[in-house]
Amino acid sequence: MKKITFDEEELFAIAVFEPDTRVNTIKRLESVLPELQDDPEMRDLIRSAREKLKKISDREYSLLDLDSYREELEWDMNEEENGINAETADDNVKETEKTAEEK
Repeated sequence: MKKITFDEEELFAIAVFEPDTRVNTIKRLESVLPELQDDPEMRDLIRSAREKLKKISDREYSLLDLDSYREELEWDMNEEENGINAETADDNVKETEKTAEEK
């Protein structure tokens, strides 16, 4: 049997749904497909992840390392909630440097 491997984007997509089981994750991925009619790239990514999940066992699913992807999602969500993004952070650094130069 051929080993199924997931790429980074597929693992990230799986982690987005905070899955608890392989079957539930497949169901969640299927449920969003109708919403992705205008985004063929995302639709293909979700379909690919779903098809790969169908080919692995529950045990293999439990061994997927989704924690780092969940942590990244939490970080991104916290940044969004706090109004922080890369541009804002850069502006803050520049403002701090400018203030320091003025002193």
